[in-house]
Amino acid sequence: MGNSLLLSVCIPTFERADLLQKVLAHLISLPIFQSSDEWEIVISDNASQDATEAVAKKFAHQHPQRIRYFRNDTNVYDDNFRLALSRGQGLYLKLCNDTLLLTNNGISEMLAQIKANCREKPNLYFRCDNSSLSAETCETFDQFVRSVGYMCTWIAEFGIWRTKFLELSDFGRARGKQLIQVDATFRILDTSPRTIIFHQHFFDTLPKPRHGGYAPSLVFGQNYFSLLRPYVESKQVSHQAFELDKFRMFRYVILPNYLITSPTFQFPRTDYIRNLWPEYKSKGYFYFFLPFVYLAIPIAFIRLILSRIH
Repeated sequence: MGNSLLLSVCIPTFERADLLQKVLAHLISLPIFQSSDEWEIVISDNASQDATEAVAKKFAHQHPQRIRYFRNDTNVYDDNFRLALSRGQGLYLKLCNDTLLLTNNGISEMLAQIKANCREKPNLYFRCDNSSLSAETCETFDQFVRSVGYMCTWIAEFGIWRTKFLELSDFGRARGKQLIQVDATFRILDTSPRTIIFHQHFFDTLPKPRHGGYAPSLVFGQNYFSLLRPYVESKQVSHQAFELDKFRMFRYVILPNYLITSPTFQFPRTDYIRNLWPEYKSKGYFYFFLPFVYLAIPIAFIRLILSRIH
């Protein structure tokens, strides 16, 4: 890999060989994979015991100059995000879920913007949404929270210049909160707030057979705000922006995860009040939806039992 390498698509993965197979097959089928050698694919396997290693090695063997595979000796959990990024050699490191189907136009836009901004190195944020805006610039931390806010918890939208990654001490320090990428985002904004946000259809996502593994009320209703609050106290983020972000997090992330009763949504639904109380105890909307939440819990349990019987 030479100095012409602009982008590293870094994929942390764990025991989802079938999904990884589809993602890699999709990426190498893109016209830009054939026409541009300015980007690479990096796979960081978290000691999977399924066919992940065989799948990844097959693609790496077929495209040794473009796809690199690494396997951890043990499962390091969320610290695999840091390892995946550390193994990238591009000017810009893009963290990608192992369910992410980057689009051809999306990669083209990323490469163009990395090339255009590689001297100044403002924060680049590639949002996959349907906004009428093509791009916007945030000059302050507060503006970023108003524009992006809670959406920065989405791994698929995290990226960082390699130089800034190397400068950021203890990148994975928020691993216990399951929000490594959020802590890194906030720390960068603290010292270099200027961010260009690009709105485009950058990727699609493969459906996962199961959603779960963490308590949304804890990760999003408590851990996220514990990371953001210090910047409110230092007045880099206004109280108004903080409260707006809190409402949007509740409305678009926490609440849906408790009301959806599909058997594929297997999030722990316990400790709803205990986890949300510190941030939401004075919010009327929190109490308004309590009956709906506690009705959804037994419904979800019944549907889970029925799905296992059949």
